[in-house]
Amino acid sequence: MSDSDERVQAAELLFEPIRRRFDAPGAERGGCVRAGVTPVYVRKFGEHAATVFPGLAAVESSFDEAQLRAVTASLVALKNWINGTASAQRATQRVPRVPAGDLAALIERHFLAATRPYFLLALLRATEQALAEFMAASPADAPVIDAIFRVAGSEGVRDLIQLYAAHLLDQTAQGTPGGLPDILAFVNLHERPGPSPSAPATSFEVWCPGYDLSKAFFGHCQRAARSLHDQGALVRIPTLAEETAQLPPSLVQHLNNFVRRLRDRG
Repeated sequence: MSDSDERVQAAELLFEPIRRRFDAPGAERGGCVRAGVTPVYVRKFGEHAATVFPGLAAVESSFDEAQLRAVTASLVALKNWINGTASAQRATQRVPRVPAGDLAALIERHFLAATRPYFLLALLRATEQALAEFMAASPADAPVIDAIFRVAGSEGVRDLIQLYAAHLLDQTAQGTPGGLPDILAFVNLHERPGPSPSAPATSFEVWCPGYDLSKAFFGHCQRAARSLHDQGALVRIPTLAEETAQLPPSLVQHLNNFVRRLRDRG
């Protein structure tokens, strides 16, 4: 067995509990306390946090420490990939000469060649291509990316496309491009019932580990929108309803199924 195959098997084993736990929608996130990490809302509100968010005492992750290290490494690798700066050393020889793609260039290519005038569909197609190339070039990351999407990654990509990038063409044409919200948009509050009906509930935060990747992704969307505008390629800007109608009815389910197929193919 090659070193690459061993790394794939190790990643599959490491994230088997995540696949089992998040096999269907509705699984509660969290469960792994992040010791020594202060909740964002506690930092933001200080001594008033107990009044605003009573019972908020901890930060939890859906991944244990070993899984979280692998998640962080794969997210950094994927960010480098969409930035076109991925190290060739990370890719295996199983899929030779697979280039690291610049996501903005992929978005432009899909828009001009196939999806025009629909920008959001170009974002989806470019995202799919980037994921497929990355997971093929680095099979040991495939089980990690699959786990990320099962937990929350598909929701994150959906929001990047359908919420944050939804008005980029209009904003670019008007010279007022928007941006991502601050870190609080990537923090989810969860409540856990007390041990008895009379016991107070406790709250905990679950952080999205993909904030840096999201910023990079959105930056590429902005670059692509500006480039298409400068090329005069935006003859007609569809309404949001028209854009959304081109996407799968459930983008979350579509992305989850897409990434699972890529993992199974590897």
